[in-house]
Amino acid sequence: MRIGAEAGERQNMYSAAEAGERREMSVAAEAGEWQNVYSAANAGGGRKRQKLQGAAGIGRKRKWQRKAVKGRKKKEGTGHMPMMHRDMMHKDMQEDLMMDRRANILVTGGSSSGKTVAACNTFFKMTIGGGVGTEVSFDLVANGDAAGNDISYFAELYRGMVKGKMPVGNTENDIYEMAFRRNSERVCQISWMDYRGSLRTRRRGEDEEKWEEFLAMLEHATLFIYIISGDLINDYISIKDGSLDDTMEKKEKEVDIAVEVANIKALMETAKSIREDAMDTPILFYVTKSDLIKYDDDGRKIDGLISFLKTNKLLESNHKIMGCHSTLGRDLKLSGDNEIIAGFEPEGFEIPLMLTVGYAISESGKEWEQEEMARLDAAITSYEVYIMEKNQEKGRIDSQFWTKLIGIMKKDRAVMRELENEIEDARKHKGELEAEKATLEQNNRLKQYSKDILHYIEEEAKGEYACGISADGEKIPLGEFFFN
Repeated sequence: MRIGAEAGERQNMYSAAEAGERREMSVAAEAGEWQNVYSAANAGGGRKRQKLQGAAGIGRKRKWQRKAVKGRKKKEGTGHMPMMHRDMMHKDMQEDLMMDRRANILVTGGSSSGKTVAACNTFFKMTIGGGVGTEVSFDLVANGDAAGNDISYFAELYRGMVKGKMPVGNTENDIYEMAFRRNSERVCQISWMDYRGSLRTRRRGEDEEKWEEFLAMLEHATLFIYIISGDLINDYISIKDGSLDDTMEKKEKEVDIAVEVANIKALMETAKSIREDAMDTPILFYVTKSDLIKYDDDGRKIDGLISFLKTNKLLESNHKIMGCHSTLGRDLKLSGDNEIIAGFEPEGFEIPLMLTVGYAISESGKEWEQEEMARLDAAITSYEVYIMEKNQEKGRIDSQFWTKLIGIMKKDRAVMRELENEIEDARKHKGELEAEKATLEQNNRLKQYSKDILHYIEEEAKGEYACGISADGEKIPLGEFFFN
């Protein structure tokens, strides 16, 4: 009864403290931090401004939630009474993380790199196209008022490609909102933030407005995707292997490569200038039109990308880096007017999305596991302290003068039995927590979901589409990239 009473009292304290802490932080967030997003997005119109605010708002919410959890940890570590139920601090943190998990994907790249085609094929395949996966299925569903219109827009573009018409490149920034599902369960909110402006110049007027939108996107991105056209990687390979003579064409291609490298470096430097965690934010180098690379083997296409990045010192940024590729068809044939003649068989367009969501869920899984481990350690320590205190009470009774002289009196015997029962109960609950700690990793649903995504990319997708890339230019298995 004593344990139950103290536990109930402590639970009330936690509930009150948590409610107060959340109220204070939410008020602060609404009063101050959101204002930056409003002003940054003002130029983009009502719908775009609303999307940018939504993408930013989720990030703010997770920040104050983490602060609240840290505050509760301090209280648990200093108390004498252990927690008796695992939901005293948090009912189901994994559920909260999945509800709050938003993958803000910033997509940018050079002119004519294939950004519109990539977005169109990705969203068509993952929505109307039914998604991917056989053992475990993955798809996207409309999220928000404008999402249905976005799906219709991409469906029309895809229908045009089936008829042979390539989509006209878009010049406007936009954000597409979707929900990512695993076996029809929503596990992640998606904001595909499509930036169409320059990465290196800011001029007055429209370009300046786009730049402000870009900064808002960049500040809240979970991952950066930089799209590189396969023909540029092929040009780099041809220059390196000497198959291009020292002609005017070669010089023009060298200029194109230099411009692309400058754009990538500008993205990295701008991120560092506005984000303290810029180096912790992964970059995915995404090669579109990979059928234009002279190698048939997918692995060699990735090798060409890695060589390009290493030669131009783009792996020295300390960012986590991944590479992937896609194609509209391995035997795609286009006319001089850029119309599709034959070979329209899109491949690999879902991979960047799957990589991004897999990484985001993996990071949430790590966060959950670390915080659960800390919670369990604190609770186990509390039980150990509690057991020690009860043993000390028993020792004081044993050491009394009259106890030694005539044995334990009837009243003291009742107290001793109560203490022994409390110690036994505490040891039982401590053992339950230790058993829970031992199975923590296998109970990490978020980690399992990211493993399911990884299995699809490595086992079910048709080719070798993606890998992690080390600072030395070595391929890193995606499992090591996700979970280390």
